[in-house]
Amino acid sequence: MTTLADLSREHSSLDRDDVDHLHRLGAEWAFLADLCFADLLLYVRSDTGKWLIVDQVRPATNQTIYVTDYIGTWSDVEGSAILDRALEAEGRVEGRIAAKQRFWELAVEKLAKVRGGGEHADYVLPDPAIELMMAKAYGRTGQYEKARQAFEQFVQQYPDSKYVNNAVFWTGETYYKLGDYESAILKYQEVLEKFPKESKAPDALLKMGFALEMMGETQAAIAALERLVREYPLADQVELAKRKVAQLKQKDRPSKKDRGNEVKQRPKKTATEKKPQEKSR
Repeated sequence: MTTLADLSREHSSLDRDDVDHLHRLGAEWAFLADLCFADLLLYVRSDTGKWLIVDQVRPATNQTIYVTDYIGTWSDVEGSAILDRALEAEGRVEGRIAAKQRFWELAVEKLAKVRGGGEHADYVLPDPAIELMMAKAYGRTGQYEKARQAFEQFVQQYPDSKYVNNAVFWTGETYYKLGDYESAILKYQEVLEKFPKESKAPDALLKMGFALEMMGETQAAIAALERLVREYPLADQVELAKRKVAQLKQKDRPSKKDRGNEVKQRPKKTATEKKPQEKSR
């Protein structure tokens, strides 16, 4: 898994203190991502003047989590112009950095052509690479059902591939995007059972917690996230898992008003007066 530190060292002149600052910034952004219900992307300017996404902060409050992420992606010319203006202004600059929707639409068409092979193919890739890229392209263009089928086909055709754990996880992601949380959880569980030491295991536990929350299983969601913190303490997802656990526990805790209603009212003590018995005359 490519990290913020790896990308920064490879493509920029940022030192350790700079990278530490970016890590702290990303941690603070998690709260903003939750409030915005959207992913936040952190760009770093390379030594060549290009802009590279080194971190992607995902919200814990919404389903807008991509099948794949943008970390390691370079900005296009228009996006770079906006980022350059923001750097020069040393403040907020409003603008629109276009999504790569059309790029992935063209990728689907291109990969379908390559998959067919023959004299009309512009280039040839190994079959596993074509199938995996096709599945990713379907997901990027919002064709989640096709993406799911493509990922499952990849697992069946290339069971010994080193990318199988990714394909299983991404299959779960397509179910998540389609709102089928039970099926998503089954795929995340498959990642944990078959590939507990691979890079997608922490992601699987994190998304399992999110899926369980969406199903209203708060305590099960907390258990999954706490398992992530316990079994993968060095994973990048740990801080997000901790914040989500705190949020879920706070949400699950009854309010003062609710606690007051739960308290049974004690019966008032009533004093009984013993009237002296009248003596019969």
